[in-house]
Amino acid sequence: QPAEQEVRRILRDMRKARKYLYYKIIFIIMKQETCTWLAQAKRDLISAGHSLNLKDYYVCSFLCQQVAEKCFKALCIEKNSVIPKVHDIVFLAKKVEYKLLDECDKLSKVYV
Repeated sequence: QPAEQEVRRILRDMRKARKYLYYKIIFIIMKQETCTWLAQAKRDLISAGHSLNLKDYYVCSFLCQQVAEKCFKALCIEKNSVIPKVHDIVFLAKKVEYKLLDECDKLSKVYV
């Protein structure tokens, strides 16, 4: 039960983060590569929700990490035109000056 609550909280936070990231870049003309990363992130978020409903928490948490990574990489493209070849979302969050680093650290551990 506690694990399910934690995964649900992380998924809820990722939805909030996705909305934040989406609105942060919506007012600029996005590059095609950015749109591709965001579309992949959206599909992963939908799949994470399905995994959560099936109580497949491992897959759900992994997909949430992927959503964050893809959103941060989309922002990196818009800011720098360079995608760092890393999977550490704390590193990526710092690159795009995202403030919730503690949340990113929790989620980043899921990838390992």
